[in-house]
Amino acid sequence: MEITVLLKCSDNEFKKQLQDNSFAVVDRVKMLDCYFFPKHLDCRVTPNAELFNHALILRSENEELCIVRKIKDYDSEENILCEEANSLCVSSPIKESKKFLESIGYKEFFYIEQDMDIYEKNGIQVYLQRVYDGDNKYCVLEFEKPNTVNGFDTPFIMSQWLSDNGLSIDESNLFIKKGFIAMDNFKNKTC
Repeated sequence: MEITVLLKCSDNEFKKQLQDNSFAVVDRVKMLDCYFFPKHLDCRVTPNAELFNHALILRSENEELCIVRKIKDYDSEENILCEEANSLCVSSPIKESKKFLESIGYKEFFYIEQDMDIYEKNGIQVYLQRVYDGDNKYCVLEFEKPNTVNGFDTPFIMSQWLSDNGLSIDESNLFIKKGFIAMDNFKNKTC
């Protein structure tokens, strides 16, 4: 289980909150996700949840290139109930990998770039992500349920822990979907 929330302050103010509340940077990651969808799907009429269950993501992360497939179960409001991800690392350059995906019936719709700082406190990690998807630039905080710590059984408990640790997060939506934001932007421009 994970939550992804918007920040209630600027990126720099949020970094200060993290440092002031004993979170330490443990890693930095740059990621580029290129989203490919089957050419036969019409993005004007197909719901986002269905579109994304057919997507292939060409992911470049720290000089490694993989094709990722995520299958998610959604509730009636398109909240993610569970997720399974599979990936295959490829040795071809990104340009050739894109050509391969196009040759098997997929089309690139959009990309999402992320600069991510991974922070840790008492063995618990959170991911501060600066997200760029063409025209949109925003910051989110992602928090995955830790496997080694008990007590994070619901999204509400997870968001409360973040707030209790002095972090200014927007708790009105605990499930920000970066891909859906980019897809809606893509639909508004092209569909």
